[in-house]
Amino acid sequence: MAITVRRSFYVEKRTAALKKRIISLLTAAVMAASVVPVQALTSLPAHAESQDDAARIGMLRSGEPRHGRGWSWDGRDTLTLFGAELSSNNPDEPVIEPTGDINIYLINYNKIELSDGGVLINDESVSMTIDGSGILDIDSSLPTYGISVSNFYVNGGFIRTNLLTERKWI
Repeated sequence: MAITVRRSFYVEKRTAALKKRIISLLTAAVMAASVVPVQALTSLPAHAESQDDAARIGMLRSGEPRHGRGWSWDGRDTLTLFGAELSSNNPDEPVIEPTGDINIYLINYNKIELSDGGVLINDESVSMTIDGSGILDIDSSLPTYGISVSNFYVNGGFIRTNLLTERKWI
């Protein structure tokens, strides 16, 4: 007499569900890894040489890609913020000094602290576009105009601000 062992329908169903979960987790890991900007993973020299400079990004020139803690500049027109903590306490030293129109792509939570009249961008000859899915939290302790650009667009992301303004802020 031969005995045949047959897998139950329940075991096959559990195995199929487990395979689907593993595939979903691997897919999610690949997608998460693809969100990190490539320049953040390279050995490009960071702009910040001192602790004071680490709070500002400074001049962004075309053709000169750079990165720092929580940000990456592609050398063309896109600044990616991915967990940046930046600040300015002087209107003559804005956090970002673009030499042309700039796109800011937000990933995760990004904090900008403006104190003593500090500004994020102070160049009325450039346009600024915000995009992505992250958060840009702009905070000021004293009245400031925060952002001074010719055109300001928001295509994505979230902006939270409690700017104390002396004049109208767009």
